[in-house]
Amino acid sequence: MRVGCKSLAILLWACGAVFAQMAKGPVNLDFKEGEPGQVPKGWLNPTRTTGFPAAATEQCSRPGARCAVLRSEPAASPAPFGNPMQALDATAYRNKQIRFRASVRVETAGGGRAQLWVRVDRGNGQMGFFDNMGDRRITSAEWRPYEIAGEVSEDATGIFFGMMLVGAGAVRLRPPLPPER
Repeated sequence: MRVGCKSLAILLWACGAVFAQMAKGPVNLDFKEGEPGQVPKGWLNPTRTTGFPAAATEQCSRPGARCAVLRSEPAASPAPFGNPMQALDATAYRNKQIRFRASVRVETAGGGRAQLWVRVDRGNGQMGFFDNMGDRRITSAEWRPYEIAGEVSEDATGIFFGMMLVGAGAVRLRPPLPPER
């Protein structure tokens, strides 16, 4: 099941609102920059005022590691989901395949779920590649790796990626562990 039209409209608005803040490449994917308890440096949280605060934390089950945690605050949440994200200039990625990999763990109180997402905007106002894992929800309380891969079109202008928490609960995001040999 995909996120509904209203939710997609909020996501599209959030992407457009941060378009001017695009970086040349992804930053702080290990969440080590910035202060614990604050939105990780280089990450945007456009839904922070709608009951979905995001913050870096050291409570990640790996000593010395940090992760990001996104929580819902049901009493303060008119929005259907929270959404920490990054926005990138797509120029250097045109005609290439991109991949967003992360380990995720969900702490829900009935029905909440997480989804990684990637969206590519094209120069003509059309959407390019888009995957929000709507058909493969993340609900596991165990750390598990997830991945989205897609093509960046030759006229791409922006790449947006992040994590959504839909419903009640909390979700933690960290870089995936290297594969065991």
